[in-house]
Amino acid sequence: MKALEPAEFEDAAAGYRATRDLVSGAKDILEQRIAGRMQADLEGEAASAALKQLRELWQNFH
Repeated sequence: MKALEPAEFEDAAAGYRATRDLVSGAKDILEQRIAGRMQADLEGEAASAALKQLRELWQNFH
């Protein structure tokens, strides 16, 4: 226990938070901008398949 450096854990936590924020922003862009625009502008089987794939992708961001 004496060898543990609290600063290392703080740095790791800061990196985790930064990554989480980045991924959250990317997920929001996929959900709101890209998928929303696709739903408004496209129709048909190909559009439905593309939207399904986008939904699967943003589920991975969880």
